[in-house]
Amino acid sequence: MSDIKAAVNGNTVITGEVRLSYVHLLEPSDNFDSGKLRYSVRVLVSKDDTDTLEAIKQAKESVIRAGLEKHWGGSLPKKIADTMVDSDVAEDQKGEVYAEKDPEEANHFAIPAWNANAVEVVNAGMRPANEDEIYSGVYARVALRPWLWNSNGRKGISYSLEAVQIIRDGERLGGAGKTKATSVFSAVAGEGFGAIASDNNTNDDDDLSSLLG
Repeated sequence: MSDIKAAVNGNTVITGEVRLSYVHLLEPSDNFDSGKLRYSVRVLVSKDDTDTLEAIKQAKESVIRAGLEKHWGGSLPKKIADTMVDSDVAEDQKGEVYAEKDPEEANHFAIPAWNANAVEVVNAGMRPANEDEIYSGVYARVALRPWLWNSNGRKGISYSLEAVQIIRDGERLGGAGKTKATSVFSAVAGEGFGAIASDNNTNDDDDLSSLLG
């Protein structure tokens, strides 16, 4: 595990090294079936990363103290609906345990985090991350801000996505990602759009190809 330490800045958590899945940072997506387009990630925090887990706990306690009266009527609910889940036991809406559906979530807590607006994504060198560096499976640090909600008789905590720093590569999740044209095509000689000039050299194979169309 990385030796990058977590921190708490006000009510915002800056995680240690975490892994990102269900990444929608380049374009918004309705990743939570809410009917709204959002920039989002699923943040996977290893259960061994006690530093990050403690930072999240501190931030949640701070948010609850500050917003207890405004959001929850001044009293703690008997049960808090926290969108941060233990993937080894929590189930999705279909009744599937997260870690069984997505093995990379085993021994992790998972935090769905989102923002209605695009968030800044930088790489390890603090330069804007490019498209090739942003994908599901990458390792990163994430700035998260817990917030309280009260809806339909339920009181809970969710997490706002504030910023992301890409740290290092990881095995891609959910497929190999976007295929690069340069990895499967080469330049074409001829008269097409942007084609390179032909050298007019032919052989028997070329003649055969032309006969067969």
